[in-house]
Amino acid sequence: MLGTTGTGMTPGVANWLRRKSAGTIERDDEGVPIMTANTVRALCMEHDGYECEELNDHLFLHFQGFREIGGLDGYTGLKSLNLESNAIAVVEGLGQLHQLRALFLQQNLIQSFGPDSFRGLSALVTLDVSQNMLQSLQGIEHLTALQSLNASSNRLETPESVSALAKCQALTCVDLQKNALEDDEAVLGIVDQNTNVSALYLAGNPLVKRIKYYRKSLVNRFPRLSYLDDRPVDPRERFLAAAFAAGGREAEAAARSEWNAKEQEQARAHMHSWREMRETALAQRQAELQEARQAGLDAPGPTRYVSYRTSSETNDQEPNAALACDSLLAASAPDAERKNETAETVEICDAQGDVL
Repeated sequence: MLGTTGTGMTPGVANWLRRKSAGTIERDDEGVPIMTANTVRALCMEHDGYECEELNDHLFLHFQGFREIGGLDGYTGLKSLNLESNAIAVVEGLGQLHQLRALFLQQNLIQSFGPDSFRGLSALVTLDVSQNMLQSLQGIEHLTALQSLNASSNRLETPESVSALAKCQALTCVDLQKNALEDDEAVLGIVDQNTNVSALYLAGNPLVKRIKYYRKSLVNRFPRLSYLDDRPVDPRERFLAAAFAAGGREAEAAARSEWNAKEQEQARAHMHSWREMRETALAQRQAELQEARQAGLDAPGPTRYVSYRTSSETNDQEPNAALACDSLLAASAPDAERKNETAETVEICDAQGDVL
């Protein structure tokens, strides 16, 4: 007997009705897809979306060749909209998407934004407009919640073209790579107004060559940076950059020696602590064995230790106390005394071997 759906229809009939209700992709006289309500519905259903427009929170409309944005009036619940790799030149028709959090417009034909391009998108957090022909970022000032902006591989040249960044105070990640920005002081001054920026990408701009000791200068100028261009900024690099800014190469060399000496001292202190723990554990084990022999009892098995490290301890060079304690106790007992060690009681100790 043929299976039926919850409505009493066979799966084949249900799929036919679903395709019928999905609509078709509309095209202009040249055969280029037009972004109408029917076209958007068809693509939505193609990606397993909902027939009820308001229920969809993601739309994948990329690689379609759309020249204009439209047909989105009913998709008021969208959280993410992908319009990558089309032929869009004007950003419009998005004002009703009040819940939109991520907008992908990379690889289009956008040269500038209109005054109302992003008006109403108060919840937008991520915007990707890379690989367009943008000559200005004016218009993004309406994106008060914007945290991540990718505007790489465009035609941004002047400080005025990126001045709108100063009004997006929620920004934490700014990617301006592969543009034509030259005025280093003006551009960095605009970036400096964004007090939350922790990741900055400027590689591929002429200003990089204009700034002497580029990476050291920016690391010292922006103490909040955790990522610059191709790699993260660690505490050691920040310490050396500050020393270089204060006293040049000699001060940097002295700071490097100081940092290395501090690391070596920490390593010696950790090793000394571990050796003390080892000697204490060995002495306790020998005392246990001696007490058992005097009482005519079987030698007790070695005590098992378990330890847990916190995230702040991950960079320590101290050997794992639990493994060290376990192995040294097992090594201290004769082979005949370690036969039943798997049945011993498990005790919990901290990183110094102290039982909790």
